[in-house]
Amino acid sequence: MLIAPDIQLPSLPEVTLRVLEACHQDENYRRISDIVSADTALVTRVLALANSALYGPTSQIRSIDQALLRLGTRRFHTLVLTAALRQLLYELGADQWQQLRDFWRHSLTTALTARALATLTRYPEPDQAFMLGMLHNVGELIALKTPPGETQQYYLDRQSDIAAELVESWGLGPMAVDAMRYQQAMPTEVRDAGHLVKLISLATRLALSDAVGIAAAGTIFGLNEELTREINRRIDQEVSGVAESLGIPLSEDYDARHSNHKLKQTILKQAMASQALELSPIRGSAQESLAATVTSLTLITGLPALYFGQAGDGLTLLSSSTGDVPDLTVAIGAATSVLTEACSSGSALCLDHRSPTVLDRQLLSLLKTPSLVAIPVRGEDPCAGVFVVGTDHESSGQAEEIGRLFSAKLSDAVTATQPRSTAQDGLEAELARQAIRRQVHEVSNPLTIIRQYIYQLRNRLDDNEVQGELDVIRDELDRAGDLLLQISRAPSHDSTNPTGACNLNDELRILRDLLED
Repeated sequence: MLIAPDIQLPSLPEVTLRVLEACHQDENYRRISDIVSADTALVTRVLALANSALYGPTSQIRSIDQALLRLGTRRFHTLVLTAALRQLLYELGADQWQQLRDFWRHSLTTALTARALATLTRYPEPDQAFMLGMLHNVGELIALKTPPGETQQYYLDRQSDIAAELVESWGLGPMAVDAMRYQQAMPTEVRDAGHLVKLISLATRLALSDAVGIAAAGTIFGLNEELTREINRRIDQEVSGVAESLGIPLSEDYDARHSNHKLKQTILKQAMASQALELSPIRGSAQESLAATVTSLTLITGLPALYFGQAGDGLTLLSSSTGDVPDLTVAIGAATSVLTEACSSGSALCLDHRSPTVLDRQLLSLLKTPSLVAIPVRGEDPCAGVFVVGTDHESSGQAEEIGRLFSAKLSDAVTATQPRSTAQDGLEAELARQAIRRQVHEVSNPLTIIRQYIYQLRNRLDDNEVQGELDVIRDELDRAGDLLLQISRAPSHDSTNPTGACNLNDELRILRDLLED
């Protein structure tokens, strides 16, 4: 039975929520990668897309970090949202949610154990071992979403073959395929197998925390019992820490209804924010467009709203969903009100139980509400303007959440439509050239060392045929070094002479070298 490389699988809603939150709060790349890596369903989606025909015949992906770098931020965000939408289609019963939580814990335990063993035994790619640990029992996850019967039992009985089949379809390499295929082989059968096979085989056993795993550690890697138990103890602590950070209970019955409901609400709000932006797309000047979207914000929140655009050192009221727009301009420097503080800090703020300033009271009077939320919009400047949404004290949190999503999408749209200054383009181009020169220097160092070792090795050998092959390697290293040198010396674009002369023969030789393979 063939398994689709891009098979859709269920995740714990807490994990999906945390990834969505991390994406929309622009958390650092490493943090997002850590969250994604801790979920088998997300790992399979990321690997399937990163290794798809969309990217052509590229190098193998050996870690989630590499896969995310290949996808890029925008495509990864789309993947996460799509996975979240599909998550809503899974109607799992209470027992199935419990099984999914237990599956998540076992997969993460295996992955962390595989990485710890890889580090301990000096395997050069511990992140690859972690990734395969997350995937080793993917057949069980497929079975979980399959109705009871022969098909479900098929997935449960052939977990090793299913994992191997998927890993092979993603092009992760023969050693990774073998690690999946032989994960259940006896310890005595794998102790002289490849390093990666031994890592995954032992990790799957140690994840069960029983005497069989302890004995296998001695057989496969010669680890003593005390060290093996310490590894298990530390991995248990790490799994508990990850679960706590994601809000996943491990010591009690698991009920996903609340988290699943929150996930549905989050997806709905994001869809509403996207749809509202379609009602008032960015056209003309940024401030005119932002002022026009105040009605869209009111449509999705059901609350009155104002928009203040930045003009010089102040904020001017440009539009209102409540009717008349009075002449109101405030200075940003005195950041004491919710409006001016939100603009200065670049963060959304609620009035809540703060003591309102006179400006706060003026805004409450215009909105005719007991409280308000100020939500800045980013553009080329840290703050292009501020939306002020009128709320009551109970709904301010929800208004802030929807407003943040709406503002984030507007910020992206505004930034995309703003023309870039020539000076800024020139500065960024120069910074990019400097970065390239630094990278070329870093790459050239190991090439020089490799070339020197090849020269020494050649002098130690008497075999003319081998010496000839080493000469070919050295010539190719020289060619690579020349190409790097040409890249580092690439001339900057001179605006005063955009069509300067060049030697066409030299350009053709460079092009030939680049495309020769």
